[in-house]
Amino acid sequence: MRLNRFLASSGLGSRRAVEELITSGQVRINGDVVTRLATDVKPGDAVKVGRRLLRTEPFVYAVLFKPRRVVSSAGDEKGRSTIFDLLPRSWPRVFHVGRH
Repeated sequence: MRLNRFLASSGLGSRRAVEELITSGQVRINGDVVTRLATDVKPGDAVKVGRRLLRTEPFVYAVLFKPRRVVSSAGDEKGRSTIFDLLPRSWPRVFHVGRH
């Protein structure tokens, strides 16, 4: 897995956002500083940003039959309920992928 994808799936930010961490020398793999964006992370590699050892978050897929008057969005400027209000708070980071 590419390093930027690994860092993003660890919850540090988007793939584009974590590229700054890589190029600024803040990422270590197995103790070595990594600045190349094309670096691959292999299973069993120890990836650290600062002193923090990173692990990827598990993927969770869900199908939700949205009730009426609930918005298929992460947020609503009008204060309406969103699909994220229906999900358990204990779930890992969740992204919606479409509307129907």
